[in-house]
Amino acid sequence: MTHRLFPGNVPESRRNIAQRGFVLAATLWMMAILAVAAAYFAQRISQAREQAEQAQVHTRALVEMHDTQADILFRIATTPISLYGLGATPAGAIALDDRAYTSSGTTLVRLQDNRGLLNLNLVDDAHLDRLLNILGAPAPPPAPRIEYVGA
Repeated sequence: MTHRLFPGNVPESRRNIAQRGFVLAATLWMMAILAVAAAYFAQRISQAREQAEQAQVHTRALVEMHDTQADILFRIATTPISLYGLGATPAGAIALDDRAYTSSGTTLVRLQDNRGLLNLNLVDDAHLDRLLNILGAPAPPPAPRIEYVGA
């Protein structure tokens, strides 16, 4: 009986016995490496997508804020300031008393001028105490008096 010889002069039956589990193990290792690489790239792509969505939300908010700012600056430049705020009539005026207005989208805008504000750096204690009492804040305790007796 003659055997066919493969390179290396090993008969076919002996060669199959030596490689019986190697191909299966190598295939399983390659599949595991490919699965880990695919999971890694999928996770990186998911993070990149989330960052892109956050950047879009941030950009939309910036555009909306700048639109609101431009609208306010336009109104300040073109609308006369009156007793009612920005505008001549009470119905169409934008009040400058820190009322909340919604601009385009979801931006909340509050405008306030200097009328009616109290400069806390220049006010005396009597006026400040009166303001705090009107607002319902308790009066501050009197400052302790320190007397100096010189020798």
